[in-house]
Amino acid sequence: MKVIVLVCALLSGVLSAYAAPSDSLVWVQQQSGVHLSLWSVMFADTVHGWVCGDTGTLLRTSDGGGHWQKATTLATRRSVNAVFFADPAVGWLVTDTAQIYKSVDSGATWMLQFFPARASFGDCLFFDDSTGFASGSDMNGANMYNEGILYKTVNGGATWTLAKSYLISIWSISSLAFADRKHGWALGDYDLLTTTDGGLSWQTPVAFSAITDSAFVKTSGYINRIVFQDTLSGFGIGRYGHVIRTRNGGTSWTLVYKTSLWTEGISFADPAHGFIVGQNCVVLASADSGATWDPGYPRPVRGVETPWFRDVVFKNLNNGWIVGDSGIIMKGSLYKPSTGIAPAALSGETPDVMKISANARSTITIVFAVHAPGTVRIDVCDMRGRTVLNLAAGFRNAGTYAETYSLKGPVRSGMYYVTASGRNQCSTAKTAIVRQ
Repeated sequence: MKVIVLVCALLSGVLSAYAAPSDSLVWVQQQSGVHLSLWSVMFADTVHGWVCGDTGTLLRTSDGGGHWQKATTLATRRSVNAVFFADPAVGWLVTDTAQIYKSVDSGATWMLQFFPARASFGDCLFFDDSTGFASGSDMNGANMYNEGILYKTVNGGATWTLAKSYLISIWSISSLAFADRKHGWALGDYDLLTTTDGGLSWQTPVAFSAITDSAFVKTSGYINRIVFQDTLSGFGIGRYGHVIRTRNGGTSWTLVYKTSLWTEGISFADPAHGFIVGQNCVVLASADSGATWDPGYPRPVRGVETPWFRDVVFKNLNNGWIVGDSGIIMKGSLYKPSTGIAPAALSGETPDVMKISANARSTITIVFAVHAPGTVRIDVCDMRGRTVLNLAAGFRNAGTYAETYSLKGPVRSGMYYVTASGRNQCSTAKTAIVRQ
């Protein structure tokens, strides 16, 4: 058995992934102070950020997530589905009962602006402190939200207008995206509306069902998040694990990736590097502008009862955040083993980088560091993040370990992840296993 060089490190409170000698992202768990589902994360810059979630939860930070504070004046117990700040001071949020709140002091206090009856909002987006949109569903009948709605304001939310042309006969408008002030998209259940005049009028391009994939046709209504890098290039993700791409502004789409895990959030740190998050705390990464996606972080975060990541945002490769269930907030920063420079998120603690040698025919030797005593579990996972072999599980004191394990059973030749995980952290490295 031959095993390619592998690098692993366990740090207290850190979820990290290394594949020597290339650069990689280190994920650090931040303290949210809550244990509820967090649905959306938004940063106006690299230090001012907001996270919203269940039962009126709204958290804010002014130091890049070093400290998170609750908004104490948000007078709602409903789910806060989306938050958007036009600048570090002025922002809005929307709830599942169609409340729109505004803040002018970075989220310290909030004022109710708009509350239409029999509706629900799922997303909001603003160009500046005057012009923006809120989208969702309107109830047409006793018990069902079944008409998509799209409201617009041009005066900072003092008034919100629902034009007849914005109302379409689908269940919901779940996601909004604009490449600039004129070119925008509004995602419905099976269709995508487009605008080229800043939302004054909307047109419907080819439906998603035109994608030549029978499985996708049956589930295309579950694409629930879109993002556009420019006026032509965009991506859609959602339940059932489809990642779809357009290169012509949404007129046609192709399926570029399929996973068995549901996906919920997508963000690009720059034109080349994109990230998708979802079920089982999966993080899909792309380094080629979304042409290919790699499940580089497949293991669930330990200590999270319901392992879902719900949203992700990147301002650049050194500043990215993921939020999810059980109050989870992770910050991602670039780590460069070639220079030995650790990301700021590690607060000065530089991980030990150690190579692994494994030359025996049917064994693998893993060298890893434990920076805090606790239970450590070591698994071999396939490229979809599924555990195919548990190598060990037991208590380790702080220190450096070199442990040899037998590779047996379902481990065949191919690419795998070897994962060393603790209570709230997980170090994962990709490796090629070649049976001879």
